[in-house]
Amino acid sequence: MLEHIVIPLAAAFAIGILLGLEREMAHKPAGLRTQVLINVGTTVFVLAATSVGGSSAERVAANVLTGLGFLGAGVILQHGGSVRGLTTAALIWVNGSLGVAVGLGNYLLAGSGAVVALVALRSLAWQELDDPALPARIHAHVARVAGS
Repeated sequence: MLEHIVIPLAAAFAIGILLGLEREMAHKPAGLRTQVLINVGTTVFVLAATSVGGSSAERVAANVLTGLGFLGAGVILQHGGSVRGLTTAALIWVNGSLGVAVGLGNYLLAGSGAVVALVALRSLAWQELDDPALPARIHAHVARVAGS
């Protein structure tokens, strides 16, 4: 029971906490509770499917990730000429895929995927294209580098 239920759920909870904290720190929607519930929920679906046997795990994983795409679509907003929420929607989908990996017992893949997602969210945040000051910041950076 421990290795088949508690450990996967604890791993899903931990990954959800990591990704959710990043969203909370960035003051973005779909934060801590949402990310934890996505990962734990996806893991539970896969664990339930694998306990039945057969090819249900693959079908469940595919359907869960499709459903998460609809959930992600709900956080995408169009305002004027800009679209907001794409990163949050993508994270919902990525987090669900990490939950599938946990549910299938592939902790290395899930942990590595979580680290890559965190690196992408944190290190690429400066490239937000909806930032009106971005062109001026890029120009100033290029001018500094060229002047060195």
